[in-house]
Amino acid sequence: MPKRKIYMAVTKDALSLPLAVADSAAELAELRGVKVETIRSLISRGRTGKIKRPGYIVVEVEEDAPRTKDAPPEKKASRRKQTGEFDGEIFRERIRLLRKESGMTKKDFAAFTGIAYITLYNYEREKTVPGADMLFRIAAKTGCSVDWLIGLKEEEGNAEGNDL
Repeated sequence: MPKRKIYMAVTKDALSLPLAVADSAAELAELRGVKVETIRSLISRGRTGKIKRPGYIVVEVEEDAPRTKDAPPEKKASRRKQTGEFDGEIFRERIRLLRKESGMTKKDFAAFTGIAYITLYNYEREKTVPGADMLFRIAAKTGCSVDWLIGLKEEEGNAEGNDL
């Protein structure tokens, strides 16, 4: 698995509790309010040194990089096919239909289903699609099936038929 370097500002006493974590020395310098040169010199001096207050050190750590970030586009496309991603347009139409049939405003429908108003707005207006947990939550609260919500079934079913 590929590794990536991260930079942490930590206390000398508790190396496992970082005060700030960054992907670059410049980002760490910005987070801690110091110059980049300060961070670089601390790393070059054996990875210890002070940042503004006594007791702070900077460490450079290699950690496993996330797989999806480094995956080639063709592998990501293959994963999408395997996971069965759905067309968000059908979902947008159906969630809008559910809300309008119930006679609720977006605010009321969001409160009823337990999702944030801005999330509901994004589902109805933008190309944002929910994850599986959110789909099941919406289906359970509204009494429709997940399959109908994402367009796998044309007829509106009940939430008991959710077996994804």
